[in-house]
Amino acid sequence: MTVQSRFLKAKDFAVLYSEGFEDELSLFDVAVVEPSARDGTSLQKIKSNGTVVLAYVSAMEVHRWSDEFKLLKNSDYLKYGGQPMINHKYGTCIVDLRSKTWQNLLYHKIGGLLLGSGYDGIFADTVGDIEFPQINEALKDELAMAAAEFFSQIKEMSGDSIIVQNNGLEKLSLYTGGIIDGICWENPPFGIKDSRLILRRVLDRLERLKEEKGLKVMLLLEEGESSSPFGREPYEKILKTASDEAYGRDFLIYHAPPMYIGKVNPGVSKLNIGSKIQLDIKLTCNL
Repeated sequence: MTVQSRFLKAKDFAVLYSEGFEDELSLFDVAVVEPSARDGTSLQKIKSNGTVVLAYVSAMEVHRWSDEFKLLKNSDYLKYGGQPMINHKYGTCIVDLRSKTWQNLLYHKIGGLLLGSGYDGIFADTVGDIEFPQINEALKDELAMAAAEFFSQIKEMSGDSIIVQNNGLEKLSLYTGGIIDGICWENPPFGIKDSRLILRRVLDRLERLKEEKGLKVMLLLEEGESSSPFGREPYEKILKTASDEAYGRDFLIYHAPPMYIGKVNPGVSKLNIGSKIQLDIKLTCNL
């Protein structure tokens, strides 16, 4: 069975950016991991049961301490008010996807992961930055087109490999929907009461992409992001609502530990969303 076939038939997935937990990850159909935390032995252990393993790749953000940052110039970054854009939450600089230097660096990195290290595909994070409100509509179109062209190049290079796009659910998905294999919505606002209309609109759009483009749709909930702010629903209720939507629409769903590190949470199934999952949450979250 091809990687594509296994991915499209997947019933669950997990995300972990720290090292270890190979046995736990191998129990899932799809696992998203940070390649800098894995060596060849670790990767093969996860793949031993047929798990499709995707390498995390930041498509539009770099840390100042990264090797890539040293090779980029001021002209390679997106600007706002004449200054390079910064994601202050993570302290990262936002790169212009139209930059040939950046494209070449990404192409080399992804090629090494797919053709050299043996990953089954990539989880393209931060590409949703294209939809930041500070970016005007004309530039969003240019960046979305650049993303679609770049994903097409990756497909040509990698053959049977998988591309999952994280976020970019509005404009970007219109350009990339026919190229990528899956799309993930990270931390959908199920716990915010005023977001019901937005939730319904985006979920409906994702369902159309699944039906029209054959995409695998994934919902990714992070414990800390979903439950800590005041005025939000308890995490058990958020997870129950999200799982009902996921299983009603044939989406995959995973509830991840804070920062996606330190442990592998059990899969969320329609049958165990009750006491088993709630018990696990109570043991691992400060509710």
